[in-house]
Amino acid sequence: MRGFRNILYVATPDADDAAAFERALALAESHQAALTVVDPRPQATAPGAAVVSLDAVRAALSDASAEALQRYADVARDRIEIDTETLHGVPFVEIIRTVLRRDHDLVVKAAHGAPGGMRRLFGSLDMHLLRKCPVPVWILKPVPAHRDRRVLAAVDFDPDRADDGADSLNRRIVEAAASQALAGFAELHLVHAWQPAYEGILRSRGVLARDEDVQRYEQAERTWHRDALDRLGERIRGWLGARRTTTCSRGCTCTRGRPPRWSRRSRRSSTRSSWSWGPSGAPASPGC
Repeated sequence: MRGFRNILYVATPDADDAAAFERALALAESHQAALTVVDPRPQATAPGAAVVSLDAVRAALSDASAEALQRYADVARDRIEIDTETLHGVPFVEIIRTVLRRDHDLVVKAAHGAPGGMRRLFGSLDMHLLRKCPVPVWILKPVPAHRDRRVLAAVDFDPDRADDGADSLNRRIVEAAASQALAGFAELHLVHAWQPAYEGILRSRGVLARDEDVQRYEQAERTWHRDALDRLGERIRGWLGARRTTTCSRGCTCTRGRPPRWSRRSRRSSTRSSWSWGPSGAPASPGC
């Protein structure tokens, strides 16, 4: 099982992310990995009042970001040397560009939601990263925990191509989640969410006219995804090794529904203190 080499921590200086940053530091230390802290800031725009110039706004934002990043550097000073950078632009776009430019293999961030629905746990930036980032994203609850009890890894794939070697991201997701589970003596749970492909169109066009036709179609889709997930489970055993798999893995769940819905159900029905995610809304997979 491969370790991490280059970790990216996304700062949330306007929230209390001290516990999440501590986890990122500990992870970097244990893997002897490089750690970079970025502060994503939206592009400054001209204020409505003409008494303040755009340059003055940009300078103030830059100063605030530099002060915030220095606080992270101060925390890490006696442990490891970290890099810091302010990102300007659309936050999730700039974070992903940084991942690609600097070859990061893990993104760590504190959950930063707003009141209401899924946003109680995941904010807009979190969901963009979970859906679009090309490397594993580890979202941590902002409150400290003595240790993780369960780690959830979400995997996604096209069942038609689940065995063609194109699941390198799934492997990185699973290895990231397993590493954390093993370090904290936690359980590792895998989830794959699916939906019947083209069901709405087939219903509206009369292809699935009878209830029994719909049920057979849905059962076939469920079996298709379940079988592909089982095959992925066998490859995971090879990735992690039999001993690690036996120690931490607690099985795979293949559930019907859109990823945000099952993630909300998982959050309500469990007490996970750590979340390791894959692309929770990959549009290229017809079942999801």
